[in-house]
Amino acid sequence: MSRCDLTIELDDAGRGFRAGHPIRGHVSVTVDADTRIRSLRAQVVMRTTGPNGTDESVGGVVKLFSGDLEAGESKRFAFELEAPDWPAAYFGYSFQIEHAVEAFAEIPWAADPSATVPIRLVPDAVGWQPPVHTKDATVGVWLAKASGLLVPLLFTFRFLGTKLLMVIVPTMLVVLGLGTWLLLRWFPERRVGRSEFELSPQRLQPGDWLTGHLTVRPRRLLRPERVLVRLTATEICRTAKNKDEGAEETELYARTLLAFPERSLELAGDQPRRLDFRTRIPPLAAYSLKQPQHELVWSVDAEIVIAGPIRWQRQIRIFVAPPVDDETVLLPAIEAGTFTGLAAEDFDLHVGGLPAEAISASGDDLSFAETAWHIWESRDDPERLALLVEAVAGLPMEVTATIGHRSVRGGSRGVEVRQGDHVVSARFADPPLPLTLYIPEHLDDDQAGRIGQEWRGVAEVVGWDAALGGLQLRVTESS
Repeated sequence: MSRCDLTIELDDAGRGFRAGHPIRGHVSVTVDADTRIRSLRAQVVMRTTGPNGTDESVGGVVKLFSGDLEAGESKRFAFELEAPDWPAAYFGYSFQIEHAVEAFAEIPWAADPSATVPIRLVPDAVGWQPPVHTKDATVGVWLAKASGLLVPLLFTFRFLGTKLLMVIVPTMLVVLGLGTWLLLRWFPERRVGRSEFELSPQRLQPGDWLTGHLTVRPRRLLRPERVLVRLTATEICRTAKNKDEGAEETELYARTLLAFPERSLELAGDQPRRLDFRTRIPPLAAYSLKQPQHELVWSVDAEIVIAGPIRWQRQIRIFVAPPVDDETVLLPAIEAGTFTGLAAEDFDLHVGGLPAEAISASGDDLSFAETAWHIWESRDDPERLALLVEAVAGLPMEVTATIGHRSVRGGSRGVEVRQGDHVVSARFADPPLPLTLYIPEHLDDDQAGRIGQEWRGVAEVVGWDAALGGLQLRVTESS
């Protein structure tokens, strides 16, 4: 046994310690020879390990003892520390954050013994504020590449005289910058037309649902090379003192929410096209984080590639906060790949059980896009499908669909057709779920004459048409 042994025992060692709350425990000291302890202290530490090595931050420090101990003597000292408001523990690819309680004794003319016990800090999720979230993709990289063309031109004009050079170079800079801006920013905006890219909510916890839509209305027919919407979590490590230099980015998690490759999507001119999407934040201990040298950024990126480098881009940063319930079981961030490759239905089951349970808990806040995805993924499972339809029956939801033909068979199939009801077929965009709309006569503004047009309104789920493989909706409002 060494000259002095330290051990730490925590009260409630198995639970998480929320910021501002006390961390209580005892430090036991045992010596096998007469020992003078100059100072026995306990403290909370945070260690961040990344490309730049390990950084250590120290929270509250308490002094527990100073004096002499006799050989064979053992003493126990109580301590109380305040849990700092630090980022939660994080174990990712590029960097890791750990917390611990440490005790150490200063002994003259001898090695100072120490003891360490890891702890789990739970940040105050209520106090966290989302960052400024929306930004347009910039063209700075393209401008930098374009400006590189000026280097050989400078050598060319060097021999033409200083005055001529002072006129030509600024002019070329203006023309080059304006041309790049027109090609890479103004033209994509004009070609795509009026657009709307929205997410709800933008402040979430692991396991929460994220829904959104991308709506575009080009001035004339547009067949983009690619339309892509992705959810990503990205680690950012800055290896230089200047925060704008030496940044290394590692994609921790990625999920494609919308994808139309190789000109597979046709956008009609002067007609709005709404593309809905939804996903769930995976149950990972990976929260939005910003430190001087380390960041974890959750974002949803939308891209419409018109031709080559000419593309319309948007990015919305979302804020993923720690769960309010500190007993929630989450996987470490480094296991994000577990969810990246899962099919949508398997991902839902892995995160939070049957979608029907999530729907029942969501109540009136559930969107029709989310409902449609649950129904679509369960259409081959009659038992599960019945539970889903029953769970959402009677909930008013805003619906956007493409109108089809008026039904010639009355469209009853288990649904009461009221006097004056007009039965119209329709289709949701994404997923392509068939719909049957039961529209009261006073709300039907000649729906059958609007085949192929977009319809919006509020409707309630009233049943499932097994023969059609579609959802039956009764319209309560039409816009």
